[in-house]
Amino acid sequence: MLAVYWACLIGGILFSVLTVLFGDVLGGDHDIPGGDGGHFDHGLDILKPAVIVSAITVFGGAGILLASYSGLPSGMAAGVAVSLGVVVATGIYFLYIRPMRNSETSMGYSMNDLVGLVGEVLTSIPAAGYGEVMLKVGAANICQIAASSDNVAIASGTRIVVVHADRDTLYVTPLELT
Repeated sequence: MLAVYWACLIGGILFSVLTVLFGDVLGGDHDIPGGDGGHFDHGLDILKPAVIVSAITVFGGAGILLASYSGLPSGMAAGVAVSLGVVVATGIYFLYIRPMRNSETSMGYSMNDLVGLVGEVLTSIPAAGYGEVMLKVGAANICQIAASSDNVAIASGTRIVVVHADRDTLYVTPLELT
């Protein structure tokens, strides 16, 4: 049984190290709290890999210690190790995974998401050239290269609205409040 404990402990540690080092390469949010979790988002967040692997790792570590130092019978040591694994995994879920799921935000956006947003010209936009605008996206302000959609000069400080987005340029027009 000691070999099973060691396998669980070493496997859990290796999985954790590989997830930290190669998490983005191996699928990104499979172990990120609040992410899709690789189709685990059906009310079964407790089955996220971080929770399962922590239970297995604690089971292995506790099993080694109990088998080596407690003098408990093999079956009882395994039961206590399983119980400790479940308790620690439940704690990780309620103290880390679940709170992080509720607090996670993203600054990711595409250029097309900016169409319709109101902003301000930072660097004047010449009639046939480029300038810079600032837009509020979520909780952050972003700056983007912009051109006039009407081929008219737009002065710095003018409020604008994004009417079209290209791959790397926003096409804007002055916002006229009536």
